[in-house]
Amino acid sequence: MKWRDLPKGYASRPEVFRTLSPHEVLQVVENAPLEEVKAAYRRLVKIYHPDRSHEFLQGSNAEVLKIINEAYEVLVKRAAPAPPGSES
Repeated sequence: MKWRDLPKGYASRPEVFRTLSPHEVLQVVENAPLEEVKAAYRRLVKIYHPDRSHEFLQGSNAEVLKIINEAYEVLVKRAAPAPPGSES
């Protein structure tokens, strides 16, 4: 499921975000470079940060922001090179 496929008004519902993959949450393609992932993350944080949202959305936006942070961490860990000497 992609964001564009979601009905209007679903963008702030955490239960919908939980069904998406990390790439879909951040709206990037699967082989996106790290710079693109970081830019997408910053853009979404600006939108969903509780300090920047309306009062009636703050609770759901905080949950969505947690999901965005988790997706970002997953993608950054995947993109990070393994440290020298580690076995993978």
